[in-house]
Amino acid sequence: MKNHNYFFQEEEVALIESAEAMGNLPEILDEIAIELENSQRINGKIKKAMTYPIVLIIFAFIAVTILLIYVIPTIVTMFPNQESLPGLTKFMM
Repeated sequence: MKNHNYFFQEEEVALIESAEAMGNLPEILDEIAIELENSQRINGKIKKAMTYPIVLIIFAFIAVTILLIYVIPTIVTMFPNQESLPGLTKFMM
């Protein structure tokens, strides 16, 4: 038999080979199709569920970057004495 590992997993190939020998190939192919459809549906749900957190993390990173680059330096210039700023603010600058 040819190598079909590119399309099928080893378990699926073994199931098909045994189904051919036993004579119940249609039932096994139906089960494999149902399993593949379920797997594809679950993977789609996982991707859909991960979209919101990823977008949220990206926007949070952009917001923090804008704060550190533009907003904090503007606020710091409002203070006449730069030495009286808190240590964390000096560190970020």
